[in-house]
Amino acid sequence: MYLKYNLKKRTDFGKRIWLEYPPNNFYVSGAKNKKIILGGKFYYFNSNGLKNIQFGSDPKKQLLTLARKYSPENFINNVEGEYWGVEINYRNQSLKIFSDKLKQLELYYFCNKDVFLLSDNIKEIINEVGISGYDKNSLINAILLYVPKGHMLFKGIHRLKYNETIKMTQGKIIVENFKDKDVEIAEYAEKDLLRYNKIFLNSVLSRASSKLNLVLSSGGWDSIMLLAILKERFGRNKVIGVTVKVVSSDGRCFNKFEVEKAKKIGKILGIKTDIVEVDYGGKELHRKFEAATENIFLNNLFFLAPASWQTLVDHIKNKYGKDAVVFQGEASDSVHNYGFSQYISLPHDNKNFLEYADKMKNYLYSPDFFKKVKDNSFLKDTVYKIFRYFNQNKEFIDVEKFSSKEKIYYYLLSFVFSDVRLPFRKIDNEFIKESALRKFNNWLKKEYFQEVVENINEDNLYYYFARLYADFHLQNHSIRIYKTGLDNVRFPYMDSNLFRFLYKMPQNFGRGLDFNRTKFPLKRLAEKILPEEVFEIIERGPHSYLSEVGKFNICNEYFLQGSIYEYIKKTIDFEKCRNIFDVDVFRLNEIESFVKKFKQGKIKNISQTEARFLLILTLLSIHA
Repeated sequence: MYLKYNLKKRTDFGKRIWLEYPPNNFYVSGAKNKKIILGGKFYYFNSNGLKNIQFGSDPKKQLLTLARKYSPENFINNVEGEYWGVEINYRNQSLKIFSDKLKQLELYYFCNKDVFLLSDNIKEIINEVGISGYDKNSLINAILLYVPKGHMLFKGIHRLKYNETIKMTQGKIIVENFKDKDVEIAEYAEKDLLRYNKIFLNSVLSRASSKLNLVLSSGGWDSIMLLAILKERFGRNKVIGVTVKVVSSDGRCFNKFEVEKAKKIGKILGIKTDIVEVDYGGKELHRKFEAATENIFLNNLFFLAPASWQTLVDHIKNKYGKDAVVFQGEASDSVHNYGFSQYISLPHDNKNFLEYADKMKNYLYSPDFFKKVKDNSFLKDTVYKIFRYFNQNKEFIDVEKFSSKEKIYYYLLSFVFSDVRLPFRKIDNEFIKESALRKFNNWLKKEYFQEVVENINEDNLYYYFARLYADFHLQNHSIRIYKTGLDNVRFPYMDSNLFRFLYKMPQNFGRGLDFNRTKFPLKRLAEKILPEEVFEIIERGPHSYLSEVGKFNICNEYFLQGSIYEYIKKTIDFEKCRNIFDVDVFRLNEIESFVKKFKQGKIKNISQTEARFLLILTLLSIHA
């Protein structure tokens, strides 16, 4: 989809709009003075708030009825999918642009005094206006974490954010943000678990294909639940598990436990498991890395394993064709427990303890702990003291004398950016100057945190955490990257009704110090669906990686070994992109020294942050 609106020409309103969209994937509702054009994928709609009705193979009639019935805001709140919409009002000479609730379909836009451009393909806009420069705040974001929703690395190009719409009237471009209602945490009981089951099952089945469903299987709860639900509905011949096997340069399988679990569970469920091997000792693997560079650069996806992703995408396209639907279980941790369900919060060899440690860390971002932040008693909290004890080598901000709003801001900042995700952990980086980080903080506060700081309280805490997740963590490269390479990828955990259910879900549903498990409603549903032996396999032994049972740094494999290392060493050229790194923002001597040591082979162990920075430098060296 590509829209061009001429702001300069003083011609008839209709003649100033140029809209191009795919011939087989759009729907038009037209009246004399008003037209609504819709495009994308549509899964289901909410009927009178009582039930969800799935769209058929030809949703045109239903969609046009809904488009006439609802305003754009109500359409977004009631229609689930990955879609865009344009409402043209010829009488008022206005135009409104909107997209799905969680903005799973990316809409990029650019505006200057002459023209407004909008597309679901970043290449369309860059082909029209080029890259005029790089936004320093987005670059800092990319180095620390990922480029947040709303922005791009490229100056002047933006992405539509959660609840945003764009209105054009009287030659003016206005970005509007409508408010959600009923966002307070509710009291949930057994009946709400049944409601969760209906929402989740609908989320999966409304996205499924009657022909073939591929599930990217990790042998964990999230992907195995998708396999089981799809197999139950469509049968074993319409569902296949696909697992990437990462072989390190010394011949060991890095994700050994993940691969073994995926194969065993597939066998129990009677489902074929397709293993896609990526050999980091392979002499030609850099070609996969190289093939991915343009895509990940243009979409600002600084994914640490582009060779693995490219291998998987090529395999799926070549073996299964374009009609297969690909299910990805990403975002389940994010929406259920805000990422605190990874078995990594505290070290121990007992898995039950590891899960409870996750709950302890989740408690630090709960209504109960938030009260202690507000009354300044949080330093006395036993759980907080335990985590501070295990992180004595980390620097924390002293906020005791801060104003209430300042304190809340730094609490939220650590929720998003902290490397250990502990309240008030200081945010720093070896390549970014302290003074620049202070200015960056001011920009973040104004751009993303101001509304949250003003409105957050114990009753709506989880809603605002979910909002921050939509802007930041759901922009994770491992989520967005699949949408750029596969046409029919599905993320059922990123469903707007599930999103609402979970931001209203109370602390005692697995988010606090109670004994309900992490991902509580999902695991309760799993008890009804999965055979007992599957539970035993998921729960037994290490979760996924060799690094769980010994020293193994996968970033070393990605960046310091084999043909990819040789390719990056040959390609990276800081001089080519030096002008992008403002001397007032970045520590240029440290960057030069880091690149020099890397090229000389003097770096023997690389952190995830350093690896991401290397990738950014490599992509800028090629494409800047």
